[in-house]
This record gives sequence, structure tokens and C-alpha cells, in this order.
Amino acid sequence: MQQDYANLAMPTPRVAPRTQQPAPYGKASLWRETVMANLLGGQQEAFSIGPDGYVWSYTVNAEDGRTGRLMSTGLAANTFTLGRSGDGLAVVIAAEGSTLRYVAETGSSSPRWSAPCVTSFPGEHDALAIEQILVQTLNGNLFLGLLTRHRAPNGTDCYRFWDAVWAGGGFVFCHKPAELDHGYNIWMDELASRPIPL
Repeated sequence: MQQDYANLAMPTPRVAPRTQQPAPYGKASLWRETVMANLLGGQQEAFSIGPDGYVWSYTVNAEDGRTGRLMSTGLAANTFTLGRSGDGLAVVIAAEGSTLRYVAETGSSSPRWSAPCVTSFPGEHDALAIEQILVQTLNGNLFLGLLTRHRAPNGTDCYRFWDAVWAGGGFVFCHKPAELDHGYNIWMDELASRPIPL
């Protein structure tokens, strides 16, 4: 008896399900966006977004060089940066979605940081997110730049750039976005080195 093999369905090959292999130890970091800062006396301090979503700082003990101090700034963040005011005190600026917050050094060790302050800017009401935060210190003044993402009327994303200056107790923003394509401004060199979709 002869079988007609042309009418038989070919069996589907069995493929073992793929399992996700655990990442090797230390490959994925729980800390993000680390920024290094120089302290008086030559020490360095690291600032980073921790596993809890808050910005933390870590300073190595100058006496033994092996132990350190980990301290929360109290700022929730998706992104952040660190600047220095004209008097040399650090200001940590953080964004969570379209909310902008900052803490400033008090000049004392206890407490080191001010309470987190929410600061508003003219375009925050229709901003979907703060994408990048930039800082510069020029002639003793701390300047802040924000790249924000908005929804254009045609449904696509568009971006605006806002700038501000530190006024000792907070940031003072310009009333409208910066016109980066007209002439030179203090952000041109900084923006040229970053992948910013303007």
C-alpha cells in the first residue's frame, strides 16, 4: 500500500520557549544620571537618581578615603542637573514629568539642603515633559535652561527652550521661550554638543 505524501501536512517544528536569562551581576545599575562635583579641599561628590526615584549625593570621607556619606536631597526626578550659585553654594534642579523642583545648599551641615521647592515657568501649563535641564555659571550668575516637549496642533511633538537666572531664593524665567535660531545666546555652544530635537 502506497501513501500519498503530498496531501499530508508537514508537522510544525517544536521550538522550546525562550526564557529570559538573568543579567550578569552588576550589569544593570539601579542608579542613573550620575553627576560629579568638586568640593572644597579636593574631595569629589557624586549625585545620582537612586532606585527610589530621588536624587542622592555621596561624599567619600576625606580622613580614611574608604567610607562615605549617602544623603537624599528630597527631589523626585526623571532627570536632574547640578549648578553653583555666585556664592559657591550648590543648587540641584530636578524634573519629574513637567514639574520642576530645586534644592539649594543652606551653607550649614544641618540641614545641608533647603526643603524642595516647586518652581513654575511660563510654558509649564501645556508642557508634556521637561526633556533636558542645562546650567551655566557666567560672571557669578547661575543660568538655567529647560528643553520642554509640547504637542503641536497637528499632533506631533514640538520643543521649546526656556531660560532663567538664579535670583538667590529661586529662578526668574523669561516670559517667552528663547529664540535659538536668531543670533547668538549663551546656550548655543552647550546646545550644539547635545542631541536636541529643535
